[in-house]
Amino acid sequence: YSPLWLSSNVNLPRDRATINAWCRSFYALNPFVSNAINLHSTYPISKLKIKCHNPSVQNFFDDMIEELDLMNICVEMAKEYFLLGEVFPYAEYDGNKGSWSRILLQNPDYINVKRTVMASEPLIMLRPDENLKQIVRSNKSADIEQRKQLPQYIIDSVRRGGDIPLENFNVSHLARKLSPHEIRGVGLPVCIFRALMLMDRLRESKFSQADSMVNPLTLVKIGSADFKPTFADIEAWREVFQMAQADKDFKIFTHEGVTVEKIGSGAGIYDISGDITQLIKEIYVGLQVPSVLMDGGADTTYANGGVALDVLRRRYMTFRNMLSAWLKRKIFAPISKIQGFYDIRDNKKHLI
Repeated sequence: YSPLWLSSNVNLPRDRATINAWCRSFYALNPFVSNAINLHSTYPISKLKIKCHNPSVQNFFDDMIEELDLMNICVEMAKEYFLLGEVFPYAEYDGNKGSWSRILLQNPDYINVKRTVMASEPLIMLRPDENLKQIVRSNKSADIEQRKQLPQYIIDSVRRGGDIPLENFNVSHLARKLSPHEIRGVGLPVCIFRALMLMDRLRESKFSQADSMVNPLTLVKIGSADFKPTFADIEAWREVFQMAQADKDFKIFTHEGVTVEKIGSGAGIYDISGDITQLIKEIYVGLQVPSVLMDGGADTTYANGGVALDVLRRRYMTFRNMLSAWLKRKIFAPISKIQGFYDIRDNKKHLI
């Protein structure tokens, strides 16, 4: 026995792009995944507020926060973090204002991350997509104008056919790692892939059953031991039943040698309600959401529902602390250094 070679594991995706595609598909089509990811991305981030003893510094950053729409950016980052397991925010710097102009979330499918020996941060590289390749290589006037706005190192990297190195000053990597030595993150829906696969199989069987129940087979028996119908008799009865199908008040008077049966698959349908209930429980556990928030929790009391919500809030504290540390270290601190926002205390400079 090996958990790596179960028959259900053979169907699981192996490359990161396919794993992300599965996560996005389940988020779009499965109500449990969609509701849970939306909860994780909105519940921890109720508001964004900064405090500073220097009013001018606070006003400067308040304006930058409003221009960046940082609150919504954090919500989108949370959704990517829990859905795909990692998020790559790229902050564009405006040299004229000395602040960030906007924050873009890069597609993880096109990102390569390499661990470095000396540097504290990994090397993050962007694989150019077909649109960027066309802009660099095309001779059309519209593409040439767009190419003038690109940095030269991006153009050179695309022409060489390599990945584009991203500056750690601009790009960040927030990952939900399975272990500290991992490089990339893992999305929350990955642990319930097999449960979602089985639920899809059961749902497909229900679709097949519904098709056969909507259009049951009509079996007409004509004849008995004393009456052997000819081919002409059978055709005559076929015409009778065709006329009966169009008339709701049609009546047939005949002998006992004619029998009509409706044959459907209702008698052969298996009860899978227990399997569905168990799968839903596994999905709730894997998505780290209490049932009281998803379906009202019919069997949930006030006491254990309160405990479940308290555990959920404590889990969110870890994510909030990580997001807060990222905002201080990658968004506010670099701009404070560029703007020269320092305090002098005990003859030493302290960054605001």
